[in-house]
Amino acid sequence: MGEGFDLDLSDPQPDLIWKTADRIQTILMEARQEMTPECPIHPGLHPLESSLIAGNAVWKCPNSDGFLREVLST
Repeated sequence: MGEGFDLDLSDPQPDLIWKTADRIQTILMEARQEMTPECPIHPGLHPLESSLIAGNAVWKCPNSDGFLREVLST
């Protein structure tokens, strides 16, 4: 695969978590040719996206504020 992560290890932990989740998601979707994780609000339409909200790394629906799930609890 040869995919890199390009992470700045001096970033705060929540930034590292969402950036790592985002990169792993991209690698998995390209390898499997499927959306992952799939949005539970809009199945089959788009995957969730990783983001940083209020200092927490979360998976969220890119089209609504109706779904948030922590990527990792610290």
